[in-house]
Amino acid sequence: MPLDARRDEFAGPDVKSVEAMWGYADANFYWDGGYVVRLRDGRRAYIGGSRFRNSARTGRPTTCNGHLMSGSSRMSPTTA
Repeated sequence: MPLDARRDEFAGPDVKSVEAMWGYADANFYWDGGYVVRLRDGRRAYIGGSRFRNSARTGRPTTCNGHLMSGSSRMSPTTA
């Protein structure tokens, strides 16, 4: 599931920079991770995702979703 501008309130092209990232993977190809990003309008957001081993066979999808971080407000790019 990709980022969705309606659901997540931002889309990939809105990302200006990555501020932090993390990830976890195990031997069975389970992956979980995320990014804290700065958006072009000055807000901050989190993008997270997961992938389960054999996703196609198990019906457990690869997921990706985003949300604005609490307290994030719009700032002009000159003050960010």
